[in-house]
Amino acid sequence: QRHGAASFSRLLVSMKAVLFSLVLAALLAVSHAMMQPHAAAPLNSVCGLSVNGKHLDLTPLFAKNGSYLIHTKNYTYEIQVCANVKTSFPAKCTTPSPANEIDPTTGACTYLGDITTVAWDESPDKDGVYVTYYHGQLDGRVYHRMTRIYFMCNPKVELGEIVFEHETNRDQYHFAFPTKYACF
Repeated sequence: QRHGAASFSRLLVSMKAVLFSLVLAALLAVSHAMMQPHAAAPLNSVCGLSVNGKHLDLTPLFAKNGSYLIHTKNYTYEIQVCANVKTSFPAKCTTPSPANEIDPTTGACTYLGDITTVAWDESPDKDGVYVTYYHGQLDGRVYHRMTRIYFMCNPKVELGEIVFEHETNRDQYHFAFPTKYACF
């Protein structure tokens, strides 16, 4: 009788081990599935993405001189692709950022995003992709500034002229960048 109880006890321990292994395997499978890329997952979060199995790499758009300068009536913007701006205004622009707004009258520099908080997606018109850099400088109220650059497919243009489109009432700065590198 006593010998049978020991066998039953070993059987229970063995069944618990099997059950634990099955639960662990299921948790690992769910975890792995959650980490798989979705339809618009970044290849690397700074410079490219994959949309529905088609890959884009925007590293050729990196400004070798440190940034692209965009002049408007009221401000100068500096933008970099795939990295932070190497600023033309080092005395004023001291926070690393992929985009800056410079007030030419006062020289004040506002950083418009953080390279480490970035999201990529296919453009709504399916004519390219856009990148959003979040967590720019606080606007003094409740919103952090952010930059959205629309890379629009133009198969005839390697590096088109970047255009400042507008600033929203929630401190989102929108730019358009036509380029062949945004074509699927």
